[in-house]
Amino acid sequence: MVVFSPRAGKTSFPPIPIDWPDSAFGDEKAMAESRLTQVRERQRTIAQVVNGVLDGRVNCTGNFTLEVSSLITVVRDHRCGIGSVIVLMPNSESSGGEMGVFVNKIGVEISGVPTFTVNHASDARTDRSFRYVIMGTSTIESSTTATSPSEPDISNPDFANVVLLTLNGDGSEGGQDSVDKSNSVHTLTWVGAAAMDTGVQLFNNPTLLLDGTNDWVTIPDHADFGFGAGDFTIEAWMYPTAGGVDQSVVSQWFASQDDLEFTFRLNTDDKFQFAVTNNGVILLLNMIAGIPVNLNHWGYLVAQREGDAWTIWYDGVKTATATNSNSIHNGGDNPDLIIGAIQSGTRRAFSGNIGPIRITKGEAVFVGSPTTIGVPIDVFPEA
Repeated sequence: MVVFSPRAGKTSFPPIPIDWPDSAFGDEKAMAESRLTQVRERQRTIAQVVNGVLDGRVNCTGNFTLEVSSLITVVRDHRCGIGSVIVLMPNSESSGGEMGVFVNKIGVEISGVPTFTVNHASDARTDRSFRYVIMGTSTIESSTTATSPSEPDISNPDFANVVLLTLNGDGSEGGQDSVDKSNSVHTLTWVGAAAMDTGVQLFNNPTLLLDGTNDWVTIPDHADFGFGAGDFTIEAWMYPTAGGVDQSVVSQWFASQDDLEFTFRLNTDDKFQFAVTNNGVILLLNMIAGIPVNLNHWGYLVAQREGDAWTIWYDGVKTATATNSNSIHNGGDNPDLIIGAIQSGTRRAFSGNIGPIRITKGEAVFVGSPTTIGVPIDVFPEA
């Protein structure tokens, strides 16, 4: 049934209400005194909205500004649902030049309020504002049953199994002062001009800046990094600024001594690659993501072994799997674990910024190798 009101003319099309304000109903006393007036006002608003819809003038709009130094902005709006389409329009000079902005997780409720999530580059500017319009209903028409989206849980291991936790929000501009916050407290040695940087932040914290030539951070070999045939998970954030070159994020890879253990890197196709050997020379596994990473954007990389199942994820999405029961090589040349390069040979030096790194041994953080995993929205827990 369509409700028409003589007071709802064609030139009047107010916004679809985000919610009915308390004032629309009044307190109990006001309701008792003017219940009929309150009801008529509500009917009049509904009629105005309906007439606007019939005229094709849906004013289901809003405004938001991208979060500063963050990868995501969550917009709360009662009017969106799983079947809605969100259209964005830049509302400032800064937002007009914003690249790589996209909307996902539409209709996910937070504290009972539907939301949509905007993914974007991390930037310190405070004026990247957008207008948006919501189109569509709160359900999806389909021949199959539609289910509500759910945010994958952000998983964390038993902290006793974390053997390396570094670049985790500490350090100062230009400083070589980030430390290992795991219980192992490994020593970091800073090479070249490797230093913490506040110019490219993650979660409002400094990150490691590397020049792609002579900068990296080394950690002496340790039994913590001998994974053998056991479960483990390696997680790292990276912000690459150069493409088309091999560049290591974190590795134990002593090429000149045939002591190759694992490498966690980007290849010349700008794809996330995780490779291991079981004898120091011949690759046991060489897992490569199906899509290239985004340059000049933060990306969350994960490699994991759970039993004989091996998986890598990029930005929360499973990108490659393998099955193998062999042990990872743990050689006698004691190669360093290196952040931003490999040991000897062509260093495969990383160009850009590296954020928090967490290595967990003896535990698979993402049990069952799910298709999607929760992408952290803050630094890793330190206990």
